[in-house]
Amino acid sequence: MKTYFQIQYRRLLRGIQAFGVPSYAGLAGILIGFPALTVLLFARTPYAPYLYLLFALMSLVPLGAAERNNFLRTLFAIQQYHRVRLAENLLLAAPFSIMLLVYRQWLAALAVIAVSIVLSRINQLRHSARVIPTPFSKQPFEFTTGFRRQWWVILIALVLTGIGLYVDNYNLSLVALAALLLQCMGFYTQPEPDFYVWVYALTPKQLLLAKIKTALYHTLLLCLPITLLLSGFYPQQAWITGLLLLAGILNVLMSVVVKYSAYPAQPGLPQLISMAVALVCPPLLLLFIPYYFKRAAAQLNPYLT
Repeated sequence: MKTYFQIQYRRLLRGIQAFGVPSYAGLAGILIGFPALTVLLFARTPYAPYLYLLFALMSLVPLGAAERNNFLRTLFAIQQYHRVRLAENLLLAAPFSIMLLVYRQWLAALAVIAVSIVLSRINQLRHSARVIPTPFSKQPFEFTTGFRRQWWVILIALVLTGIGLYVDNYNLSLVALAALLLQCMGFYTQPEPDFYVWVYALTPKQLLLAKIKTALYHTLLLCLPITLLLSGFYPQQAWITGLLLLAGILNVLMSVVVKYSAYPAQPGLPQLISMAVALVCPPLLLLFIPYYFKRAAAQLNPYLT
């Protein structure tokens, strides 16, 4: 078990180096950046505890991937496997809980720990050979594949919205909308093979604008029903709902241009930091999106000329 976590630590250092940053400098950046972003988040919105719970959940869920856990079962006996899963979930949840305790969010801190313990016993199902129909098939591929892989996140968001409306908890329903918007951002994390860029008979700017248009349309298609429900049930908070939707859409568009700004590689640490900063300070998106649009166009130029 100790050897396993030593290997994971080395993988983390190599992952940081892959972004072109010295490993220990990257670790220092994480140790400083995480509390700094937390302070900024709590200073800017009263919904910070809910968002923090959401970020913690989204961090923990990938550890339950079926393929990953099947591999772990081949390495460890069943009891040791459960201890490993519990330990890694608690290690990942600890920073979130500590910062919540700093802000005296006792229930939220306990909720993060409780969720991490529960999720250590829950693994995602293998992808079925059955094709799930989606409303996004006319413009593949990000939303189509993302929807089929993470349909359960959408289902949870819809259930949370219903629960929030039933118990008259606007904040809970708002967090569900935020979860959908973050999921849409996640659809643009993996760069496609260069063949799927090369086949477009478009200039780099035309391709980026087409991708942005598709992202805008699909994000609205996925998030507008919850937005309309919240605006109908809570008309006095409609401006908050609208601002969240607008900020979320801009962050999705940011994900599009950031994805191609490093193409064909994955976005590096500077891009990821920019995205994290934009999440807690949305006005900066008005500067970041044009900047990364230009970089993405330059990066795509060899494939489309």
